[in-house]
Amino acid sequence: MTPVGIGLLGLGRWGRNYLKTLSALPECRLVAAADPDPAAREAAAGPAGIAKYGSAIQLFSDPAVKAVIIATPDYSHFKLAAAALSMGHDVLVEKPMTLSSDEAEQLVKQADDKGLVLGVGHTAVYSTDIEALRIRLGAAPDEQQRVIAERTSSGPSPLRQSPIAGRPAAIIYDLCPHDIALGVLLFGAPGAARANANGKKVEYEVRFGRGETLAGRAEWREPPHVRRFEVADSPGNGVPPSTSPLPQGRGNKREGAEAVSFVDIRETPLGLQCLDFIESCRIRRQMTSSGPVGMSVV
Repeated sequence: MTPVGIGLLGLGRWGRNYLKTLSALPECRLVAAADPDPAAREAAAGPAGIAKYGSAIQLFSDPAVKAVIIATPDYSHFKLAAAALSMGHDVLVEKPMTLSSDEAEQLVKQADDKGLVLGVGHTAVYSTDIEALRIRLGAAPDEQQRVIAERTSSGPSPLRQSPIAGRPAAIIYDLCPHDIALGVLLFGAPGAARANANGKKVEYEVRFGRGETLAGRAEWREPPHVRRFEVADSPGNGVPPSTSPLPQGRGNKREGAEAVSFVDIRETPLGLQCLDFIESCRIRRQMTSSGPVGMSVV
C-alpha cells in the first residue's frame, strides 16, 4: 500500500499536533508543510526530507502532495480549502469549516463536483462511542430524546484572536462545534438552534428533525476542565444518564525505576481522525466527520 502524500498547512499550536501525529503514521507520508511565519517553519520538527513553504500555493503546487490538512485560523478556512479543492486535493479542514453557511455549502458542492474527499476536524467525534449512545437512545424510542453537552477550556491565546473587525476568537466557533457534530451524527441535520453568549460562556440548544434536542454549554475558565456528552434522563425510561468519556489512549508502563505512562498516537482522537482521513483518501469514501457534517454544524 502506497502511503498517501500529505501537505500540512499551518504550523501553530494545533498544526504542530498534526505534525507530530502524521509523522508517526506509516499509512501516510508527510511530504510538505507551510506557514507564512519563518519562525514557525524553523521551529517545526518533521520527518527527514519534508519540504517547508512560506505560502499555501507553494504547498498546493508540490506534485508530491495529494491531500491537504488545513490547521490555520478559522477566518482563513474557506479560501484555503476552496483553493486546495480547485487544485484537485482531498482536504481535511479544521473546525469550523467556514464562518458562514453559504461558504460551507460551496465547499461541499465543490468537493462533490470534483469527486474529492472533504472532511472537518471535529476530534470529539473520534473520542466518543457514538454507537453506544445510539443504543442508549434507542432503548427509549417513545421518549423525547435529549442529550446534554458541556465543554470548558482555558481559552485562546492572544495569537489566535481573529483579525476580523468586531469578531474576536468566539467560543461558539471554538468549543461548540465538537458537540454539535456529535448531535448531527446522532440525529441528522439540525432544524433550528438558539444561543445566549457573552465573551466567556455560551449556552445553546439545537433541535433536530424528529424533535430531538441537544442542550449545550461551553465556557472559557481555569482548569480543571469538563468534557461531558450524555443522554439526559427521561422520567420512566429506566435508563440512567451516561457520560461518554474521552479516552486518553492506553496507559502502559516502561521498564525502569519509575513507571511512565504514554499514549499510542493511533488511539488518540487526533490520531483516529487522521487515520479516517487517510483511509477515506485511499478508498474514496467520506470521513465520519465529513464535509456535510461540518456544513450542518456551521
